[in-house]
Order: sequence, then structure tokens, then C-alpha cells
Amino acid sequence: MGTKFINLPSKTSSEKPKHAVCDGDLTTKPTAASGGFPRKQNDLLPDLKIVSIPISDNKKSDHRVRKESNNSIRKIIPTITKFGVRKPVILTSEFELIDGHALMEGAVQLGIKTIPCIIASDLSEAEIRALRIALNKTQELGDWDNNVLRVSDAPA
Repeated sequence: MGTKFINLPSKTSSEKPKHAVCDGDLTTKPTAASGGFPRKQNDLLPDLKIVSIPISDNKKSDHRVRKESNNSIRKIIPTITKFGVRKPVILTSEFELIDGHALMEGAVQLGIKTIPCIIASDLSEAEIRALRIALNKTQELGDWDNNVLRVSDAPA
């Protein structure tokens, strides 16, 4: 089973606003990871494509920044069952997980064969590590709004 593109880029060119890239649109040299094209440094709006990839092609990371938790996987399974997979996992160009380990494991346990992914092929190893930490740390930072969460205010 191969990779299925869910949202192909449009044929029309769309310029990003000047403020979307910091430091005057600096670029790095072309690399294999960037597909041979120079990549913008500090690109605040990278060109993201969601692709559907067989779960069997994805690799768990040996560099996870959080410990594996059966509790988190057990809690995510009812959410996937009710709503489906609504958030892509993030992978390196070698299909190693950067973010979404619990989601991926929950999908595996439910027998899902493919999962939506974003391939972060433009990042260096150091950037991948920093992204892993940032994505996991920012999930801990927000406070719940108990007024919004009250059941009596929930839509029917």
C-alpha cells in the first residue's frame, strides 16, 4: 500500500505575506532532506501537506521526550472511536514519529491501517529534537476554563 495524498497543493501560486518569514527570507543550501530545494529559515508558514501513510511504514522514535503511558493510550481510544483520527501525526522524512505516539498507538490498537501525517522533511536533527520538546511542553502550559467546561453549558 503506497502513500495517498489527501490534499494536493493547488496549481495556482500563492505568495506568502512578507511577514510570514523572519529575517528577510534567508534560505539554506539545498539538501536531500529538503528535496534538493533551498528552504526558508524561520519559515512561519511552511508548506504543509497531509498525506495518508500506512501505519506499518511509520517508526516509533527512539528519542521520545515523554515516557510511554498506557493510560494516555487508553484515554485516546474512545476519542478516536467517537470522532475518528482528526489530527495528523508528524513524521521525519524517514517516517520516524516526531509527535503523535499515543495517537498512533491508539490507531494501531483499533486496527486502523493508515493515518494522516505531516512529513517534516525540511528540519535538521537538532530542529526535530527542539520541535519534539516544544510540542510536548506546550501541551502542559494551558489552564482549563471551567466555565466553558461545565456540562450545563454544553451544546445538545
